[in-house]
Amino acid sequence: MVRYLSIAILFILSFNDSSVAQFTKKIDSLIAICNKAASDSDKVVAYGKLAEYYYIYQLDNKADSIVRLQLDIAELSQSKNLFFTVYFGKGVMHISNWARKESYDKSLEFVRNGLDFSKTSQREDYVTLSYIRLAEIYRKKSELGNAFYNANFAFTSSQNINNDSIKILAAIELGDVYLAKGESLLAFKTYTSAFDKAVELNNIVLQSEVYHRFSDLYQSLNYDLTAKEYLFKSLDLNKRNNNREGLIKDNIDLARLTEERFYIERALSLSDSLKLENYYIQAKRIMFGYYTYIIANSDSTLKFLNNNKDLTQTWINTGMPFYYMNIGSVYHYANKWDSAVYYLQLAIPGFEKDFNENNLQALCEEIGDCYSLLKKPQQAIIYFEKALALKTGVNNPVKAAQYSYSLSNLYAQIQDFKNAYYYSRQSILLKDSLQKLANQRDIALIEVNNEKKLHERELELITRHKLNKRNLQYMAITIAISIFFLMFILIGMFPVSRFTIKLLGYFAFISLFEFIVLLIDPFLHHISEGEPLLIWILKIILIALLVPLQHYMEHGLIHFLETEKKNKIFAIKKWQRKKLPPSNSADIDSSNTTIDDIEEETAVL
Repeated sequence: MVRYLSIAILFILSFNDSSVAQFTKKIDSLIAICNKAASDSDKVVAYGKLAEYYYIYQLDNKADSIVRLQLDIAELSQSKNLFFTVYFGKGVMHISNWARKESYDKSLEFVRNGLDFSKTSQREDYVTLSYIRLAEIYRKKSELGNAFYNANFAFTSSQNINNDSIKILAAIELGDVYLAKGESLLAFKTYTSAFDKAVELNNIVLQSEVYHRFSDLYQSLNYDLTAKEYLFKSLDLNKRNNNREGLIKDNIDLARLTEERFYIERALSLSDSLKLENYYIQAKRIMFGYYTYIIANSDSTLKFLNNNKDLTQTWINTGMPFYYMNIGSVYHYANKWDSAVYYLQLAIPGFEKDFNENNLQALCEEIGDCYSLLKKPQQAIIYFEKALALKTGVNNPVKAAQYSYSLSNLYAQIQDFKNAYYYSRQSILLKDSLQKLANQRDIALIEVNNEKKLHERELELITRHKLNKRNLQYMAITIAISIFFLMFILIGMFPVSRFTIKLLGYFAFISLFEFIVLLIDPFLHHISEGEPLLIWILKIILIALLVPLQHYMEHGLIHFLETEKKNKIFAIKKWQRKKLPPSNSADIDSSNTTIDDIEEETAVL
C-alpha cells in the first residue's frame, strides 16, 4: 500500500513541476491581454477568455474570482450590455457530468443571477437563454425533473422572441431532456422541428448540432449504424461549409461511437490548430479511454498520461478522488485488480462527500467488479449493495438488474442461498421489466422511423415544389428574353432613333448574359466548394470571356439591323421618287436633303 501511495505522490509532484510552466505561459499571455485592454468592454471580454480557460481546466475558484472582477467592471460602467456579456459567457457552461456538487451549485446560482438580471432588464431573449442553461446543468446533474421544467419553460418563452437561433437552441435542449427521460418519439419530433428551422435559416452550425442529437437518439435505441450515418451527414455538411469547429465535434463523436483512433487524432489535430482548449482536452479524454479500454495496458496508458500532463492536471483540479478513480480504471482494465482496488478505494471518501450519487454509483460498481474478479465475494457484495441502494434515476432498471444478478452469484459463492435466491428473484423481475422496456424501445424505434419517413416525404414534396417553381422561373426568363430579342429585331426594322436602338440592345444583351451567369453560378459554387476567393476568381475569368463576346454579338446584331433598315429606307426613297410629280431642281434638292436627314437620324452605329 505504501509503495502505491508513494508512486502516486511522485507522479503528481513530477507532473506539477513540469505543468506549472505549461500553464503559466498561457495564463501570462491572457493576463497580458487583460492588462493591455483600455476600455471597459475590452477588459470584460479579455477577462472572460481568462475565466473560460480556468473553467476548462477545472480551476473553478480562480475562474469565479475573475468573473467577480468582470461584474465589478460592469457595475462601475453601469452598462447593461457588459452585464449580459458576463452572465452569458461560455466559461460557466464547461461544467461536466463528473463535476463536484459545489461546482454544480455555483453554476446554478450564477445562471439564476443572469436570469434575474434578464427579467429586470425585460430581455425575453436572455430569459430564454437562461432557462436553456439551467435545463442543461440540471440534465448533466441527472435531475431530470428540474431539467424538463426549465427546458419546457425555455421552449415556451422562445415563442415570444424574434431570434430564431434561440428558438432552435430551446428546441434542441427540450429534445435532449426528452431523450434523457427515454421518450424517444418526442425527442425525435422536437429535433426534427429544430432541424427544419435551422435549414430554413441556412444555419450550418445548428444543423450540425441537430445531426449529433439524431445520432445520440439512435444510439439510445441500439441502432449504431444509423447513428453513424447522421454523424457522417454532419461531417459532410461541415466540410462543404468549412465549419472547422463543427468538424472537431464530428470527429469526437465518431471516435466515441466507433472507437477508432483515426478520429481521435483528427480531433486532436484540428483542435490544436484552432487553439480550442476545450475540444483539445475532450479529445485527450477519449484517447485516454482508448488506451484504457481498447489497448488495456497500464504501462502504455500511464506513459500517455505522462506525455499529456494537461489532462491529468484537469483531473487533479477536479479533485484528487477523481484522479484516483481514473488511475484505478487504468489498472482495472489492465487486469491488475489489486492496484485498481487500492486507487478506487482512495476515491471513495471524496466521492461520498463531494460528488453526485450517479458518480458514486459508478465508482462502487467498479470496486465491486474488481473484488469479484479477485475472488473476494464478501467485499464485492458490500460495494454492489451500496451501488444498488443509490437511486440515481440514470439507467436505474438496467443497473438494478445488473447489480442484482451479480449479488445473486456472489451470495451463492459464500453459500448464503437465502440472499442468493432473493437477488435472483429480483434479477428475474427486473429482467422482465427490462424486456417490457425493450419492447417499448422497439415500438419507439418503429414510431421514430415512421415519423422520419413522413418527414422525409414532406421534405421531398417541398423540394419538388421548389424545383418546379425554379424551373418555371427559368422557363419564364427564357421566354421573356426571346420575346425581348424578337421585339428588338422588329423594332429595329422601323425608322426609330439611334439612342432607342442602342438602349434596347444594351438591355437585351445584359439580360441574356446575366441569365447565362445565373445558370453557371451553381456549378461555380459546386467546384469551388463555397470558397469566396475561388468563386471571385472564377467569376472574373467568366466575365472576362463573356464581356467581349457580348460586345461582339451586340455589334453584329445592331450592324445587321442597321443594314436591313438602310435597305428599307432605300426602298422607301425609290418608291417616293416614282410617285412624286416632276418639279424643279430646287424641290428635288430639298427632297434629297430631307431623306438624307432621315437616314442620319435613324442611323444606329
